[in-house]
Amino acid sequence: MKRSYSITGLIGALALGTIAGAAIGVSFFLNKKNKTPKEIAGEAKDLAKNLRKKAQKKAKNIDKEEWLAQEKDKIMAHAK
Repeated sequence: MKRSYSITGLIGALALGTIAGAAIGVSFFLNKKNKTPKEIAGEAKDLAKNLRKKAQKKAKNIDKEEWLAQEKDKIMAHAK
């Protein structure tokens, strides 16, 4: 038995798949608070900015701790 495929059926299936994919994409992209993609992107940028600031502050603290440790070593070397 030979199967026959029609262009109309193929186009219809592609259109249906495209519509279903778009609907699923929109439902995943919008969360419970109905945020738009721009709002989500803005929140992601704010989060990245805050993380960068925290990392820079931590790096400064580590630099200070290293400097203090080096100074302590110098003082201890002179004391001996």
